[in-house]
Amino acid sequence: MNNREIGAYYEAKACEHLASLGMIIVDKNYRIRSGEIDIVARDKSVLVFTEVKYRHSAKAGTALEAIDYGKRKQIIRISLNYMYKNHIPINSQIRFDCIGFDGDKISYIRNAFDISGSVN
Repeated sequence: MNNREIGAYYEAKACEHLASLGMIIVDKNYRIRSGEIDIVARDKSVLVFTEVKYRHSAKAGTALEAIDYGKRKQIIRISLNYMYKNHIPINSQIRFDCIGFDGDKISYIRNAFDISGSVN
């Protein structure tokens, strides 16, 4: 599999995981010039922006460690664009979750960081 196929595979697994928690998948791979948000979901009244990372080995660190401050700020910027383009009020409840796959091990962090990019 190439990198795009691997990414699609693990994003599908992440969608399955979120759905098993009762979330509804609203959008996948929302892309603008500066990047993309892997999954947009609804958890009751909360709009959840989810980043998915995969690492086949820990040589470069774990999958979740790859979601650094710069990546978090990018996700926030893209999520605000998503809300604007989809006419979602800025005062809506939102959350940023992260799902990491290290080999076959899944790690899920609910409410991983806030709108400022600070880790919760």
